[in-house]
Amino acid sequence: MTLSQQYCTRSGMSKLSARLCWQESWVPKNVERIRTLTGVKILNPKKPVGCGYFGCVYLTDDPRWVVKVTQDHDEASLIQKVLDIREEKTGVAHGPSRILPGIVFVKAIFRGRKTQHGTRTFTPYVIVRENVTPATDNDIKDMEWYSDSEVEEGEITPGLNVAMKWAERFHEYKRYPKESAEAAKQFVRWLVRLRSEFPFVIESMTSLFQNHDLVLRDVHSENVGKSIVDWGRDYRPAGQWIIHDLGVTPTASRKNDLRVLNPVRVNIIEHPKQ
Repeated sequence: MTLSQQYCTRSGMSKLSARLCWQESWVPKNVERIRTLTGVKILNPKKPVGCGYFGCVYLTDDPRWVVKVTQDHDEASLIQKVLDIREEKTGVAHGPSRILPGIVFVKAIFRGRKTQHGTRTFTPYVIVRENVTPATDNDIKDMEWYSDSEVEEGEITPGLNVAMKWAERFHEYKRYPKESAEAAKQFVRWLVRLRSEFPFVIESMTSLFQNHDLVLRDVHSENVGKSIVDWGRDYRPAGQWIIHDLGVTPTASRKNDLRVLNPVRVNIIEHPKQ
């Protein structure tokens, strides 16, 4: 089903469609520009393989990589933060990395020119990231949300979404040191319990918290998936749980804490096919 058929017809119009329909014209017009800047070409610009709240994912002529087009500034900022950390540690920001291996590998990211759709203006962000297999219905069932009382009592099966409950509380209580510290303690406690089930994800989340004071709060079942590409023993094998959508996480300062590269500053690095 095309983007138009799914979201942009009268029968499919909704609040969600208002956030996505601008892509119906913008993506086809920018296929060649995306290819020039990133080295990959979108196969079917009118037919994304999936859409979320702010963006859509498109297959490319390189099965290792997909293109995500989104208007989510927070996601783009967090991706850039991860790339900055990888570059600081290894000298290489893009492509596979031994740094934060539980977070999706990114080939390129850039901010597009603002576009008008109806009465609204959108700022597109293009993220070329590794291809992943989304969580299945059974996976999602194992990671479903639990009530606050269950979280507080601790009488539940471990799941990523439980850790996210405590991450949310950490951010909500940031002005209250005692409550925030307790939420952080419980957040780490759940990360430890989940380490064997999600080794790469937990390693990366723990590193961001301990080394960069960044608590991811949106790592739920729809934002994780299993890696498809075997990047080799130095990076990550296929079939591992990773975070492919960093989602919404407040930063210390929305104005200048995190930056997003302009198109002319995108550092494109080619890697040999595995």
